[in-house]
Amino acid sequence: RPPRGLRRHADPQPGNRAVHRPRLTDTGQWYLAADPAQIDGIEYAYLEGAPGPQIETRAGFEVDGLKVKVRLDFGAGWIDWRGWYRVG
Repeated sequence: RPPRGLRRHADPQPGNRAVHRPRLTDTGQWYLAADPAQIDGIEYAYLEGAPGPQIETRAGFEVDGLKVKVRLDFGAGWIDWRGWYRVG
């Protein structure tokens, strides 16, 4: 279900969809992002020395099982403000 006000501010196009993120708690704010094939908005890259997921495992002793920890170190930044729009 699109956020309240989506239809007033944005012209719905085929293929558009609303995505809910629990970290965005203000119901009066929402974001509209352009198709990355049309315009780049954010660029991200792995940090030097961390080319991908770093995986650590530990076997359990008290219980049968395996603990797995995965860490992904990367940075992100804006490259074109026109790819994103915030309402509210």
